Order: sequence, then structure tokens, then C-alpha cells
Amino acid sequence: MIVNCKLWFDIAGAPHALFFNSMVKKAVDEGFNVVITVREYGYTVPLSGILFDSLDDVKIYVVGSHGTTIVQKLYRYTERIRELSRIVKRERPTLLISKASPEAVRVAYTFNIPSITVYDNEHNVAQCKLTFPLSSIIIVPACFPRSKLIEYSANHNVLKFRGVCEIANVLGFKPNLNKLRSLGLEPYKFIIARPEPYDSSYHVKKPEDSVLVKIFKNGIGEEYKVLLYPRNHVELKIYSKILGDKLVVANKVIPFPEIAPFSHVVIGAGGTMTREAALLGVPTVSCYPGDSLGVMKLLESFKLLFSTANPKEIKNFIRKANDQSFRLSIKKRAENFLRKVENPALVVWRAISTFSPKSAQ
Repeated sequence: MIVNCKLWFDIAGAPHALFFNSMVKKAVDEGFNVVITVREYGYTVPLSGILFDSLDDVKIYVVGSHGTTIVQKLYRYTERIRELSRIVKRERPTLLISKASPEAVRVAYTFNIPSITVYDNEHNVAQCKLTFPLSSIIIVPACFPRSKLIEYSANHNVLKFRGVCEIANVLGFKPNLNKLRSLGLEPYKFIIARPEPYDSSYHVKKPEDSVLVKIFKNGIGEEYKVLLYPRNHVELKIYSKILGDKLVVANKVIPFPEIAPFSHVVIGAGGTMTREAALLGVPTVSCYPGDSLGVMKLLESFKLLFSTANPKEIKNFIRKANDQSFRLSIKKRAENFLRKVENPALVVWRAISTFSPKSAQ
């Protein structure tokens, strides 16, 4: 156990801010000192500000940024390691908690700081190989393939939980009609769309080749507005040409679980928002173009989302979502699922308690 534990949370993407939200607040409530390092990427910095700026005894540092090309990723990796090292030398945290942050885990290992790594993407070879072998405790969903854990040298101190990481993201939030209307939208009169992470290390392609581009060119959802969560300005230009005045851009930073329950349908080519929508009981289509993850297959097995990239099938799904009994059945299945699974935030906190006597009290 570590006495006088100072917790270090590294937040490399907006979903990480939602995932660690309850844990950071619990840490503050229990009297821990907390350091948060946030990477400049998409909505990550402003969302972290909304969630954490008002907390006492929390220091927040914006450190590093996201690279798009392979070479740029390597440069940003080394730059962020250097910046994190300076902060760690000054702050002296005693435990790192991250969602498989390669830079943070590497720095923690160098400074002999134990680390807890949470991750759920068995297809992201680089991130798993760069973090799992150096982590003190690894936390994964029970559906994470054992063969992949062995491949990534995660054969020590692995904790598994029933469910998906996004359970921690959505719990504690309520639909907020005022925030929805601040975007100029009304309940169930819009579709949410989230493109795939084409510039990630595990899914590299051009934004104009997006599955969603092909879907909307076929006239999907033409009777609804489309609330787009773009990943960059290039995508925004592409979808503006296709959707015209039907396009609404999520340019205000509002936690997704406060908006998603009002949508007619969510169409996701990525992962996190798609799973969040499914857990919230929203009719959800996954058109992720890569190999399906174990967590996606799990939600499919409970009929919480529908996977297809076929425009005709998606159009039929949008029509089915007009049926209130269809919507209610999805909502009930989501509620039943949440009753059967574990909140991964509690699993992480139990792991923290193995290092800190304070959290075990």
C-alpha cells in the first residue's frame, strides 16, 4: 500500500473524461490530492474543464496533442513524454490511472509509479503493447479475448468486469432539454451521427471515404436534422456539402448522455458514443467499418444495437424507430442489461484501494 497517495489521472480523449468523472469526484470527496493531465484532442480539454474545474484539491495540466500521421504520432508521443516527465517530477504522484495512455504509462514506469490501465479495444495492437506490459494492474471487460491478453503480455494482475466501459460514462447524467434546445433541436426530430476515428492508430483512412458519407449520400434520414459530432474541420466541410441546412454541428461542449436520449436514432461509425447511446436505450446503429470489438458483440447479443453499413437497412431501422413499442423494448433491454452488469468505476476504485489505505476505509 502507498501512504499519502496522490492520484494521477491521464485523460487522452473526451470519453476518458466521462469515464473518470465519478472516480475523480470520489477521490476529492475522500480527501485525496488529484493531478489530471489532459491531452489536446477534440472535445477533451473543454469537457474536462466542465467536469473538473470546480473541484478543490485538483490540479489540471493540458499536456500534448494528437497526431494524425504515423510520423506525427511518434513526434507527439516523445513530446508528451517529456512534458509529462516534468509534471511528474514536480507533482510526485504516487499512482497513475489511465485508459491505456502510452505516454503516461511509460513515464510512470520510469519513475517507479504503479499504474492502473483500463482498456477495451483488443484490435488496437500498438496501444495494448505499449501499455499492458508496463502496467501494475490491467482492467478489461470480461469479453476481452484471453488470447489477446496473452499476445499483449497482459499475463499479470488482470481484473475483469461484466459489461462495457461506457457504463461508467453514462451513469450519473440525466437528459437535459434546455441544453438540447440550445442547439436549436427538438426531441426526436434529429439523428445523431458520429464518424469513425479515421486518423487513429488502429483505423487509418480518408474522411471522404467514411461509411457515414456513403450512407448520407443515399438520403438516409432526409426527413430529420442531423446532429453531427465531427472529429475535425475536414469532416465538417464534407458533411456540410452533403446535408446542407439539415446539418447541425455539436459545437457546444455538452456531455453526450445529456443529449443522446432525445435523438430519434444514433448512427455511429466509431465506438464510444455508439455504446453510450445503446446503454441509454436509444435506437442505435453501428456502422463501424473495422472488425467488431468484443464489447460491440456483447451489446449486439443483448439486442441493444444493430450493426450494418447497408443504407437500405439503416433506412428501415429509422422507420422502425417511429414505433413507440419498438423504442420502449430497446429502452427496457438497456435497463435490464444495466441491472446485470458491473460499473467499471467501482472495479477501478477497488484496484486503487490495493495501493491506498485511505480508499479502503
